[in-house]
Amino acid sequence: MCQNARLRRRSMVKIKCLVRSVVRHWWIWMGIALYLLSLAPAITTHTIPRQAYWFVALACVVIAFCKAWSDQYDRAELLQRELEEMYADIVLDWLKEKMPRIFTTAHVAEKMNYPEYKVTKGLKMLEKEFPGVVKDNGAAGWFYDPVASISLFCGLRRLPPPPKA
Repeated sequence: MCQNARLRRRSMVKIKCLVRSVVRHWWIWMGIALYLLSLAPAITTHTIPRQAYWFVALACVVIAFCKAWSDQYDRAELLQRELEEMYADIVLDWLKEKMPRIFTTAHVAEKMNYPEYKVTKGLKMLEKEFPGVVKDNGAAGWFYDPVASISLFCGLRRLPPPPKA
């Protein structure tokens, strides 16, 4: 019973966050739209029909939902990247300590007592961000080069920030 109440509370918090984000974006876009619509009488002698205001309000709601979704997607991507960075740090610490040259993901996961998918994510993050430190050799497993990882052990622990799109 307590678990269901906690899940409902968490869902309500997420819904409130989404609604706040949509309202904030709608307010901004509606302000821009109303400002532009108020310029129309100065440019032309035609009056703007009432349906145009409703259409603009509806279009602003759609744009607000898209922008709110985009914000949440970017936030989720950032959190996913930070999680993969943590996996990479944990795997890198183990590699530093044990220094295997060639290994499999299953072997590392077993020795670390850590889930295999987390080890795989960490290794892929290291391979992508720091080429040369680890390399996927396919069926042979992974190759670790301790010399290429010296810069990581000498103070540079955080991975570079994700590129801005």
